Amino acid sequence: MPLSNNTKVRIVTGNISFFTTVKQIRECIGSHADFNLHCIKALNSLEELRDNNDIKPIGVNCVFGNSYIQLDIL
Repeated sequence: MPLSNNTKVRIVTGNISFFTTVKQIRECIGSHADFNLHCIKALNSLEELRDNNDIKPIGVNCVFGNSYIQLDIL
């Protein structure tokens, strides 16, 4: 089941972290296409993990190519 659009999340990549919402991630939060795609993939991974486990994780770490994305539900 997808997370609600107004769910607040924190994204960490490299030395940068910021707060956003699920809706903003789905609408592409950045100006770099690869970064947007990686954030969407991380969000999809977290939603899939939450669907397939009795214990609902609140975060995920993903590596896509050279990009590291940590996404945490607040």
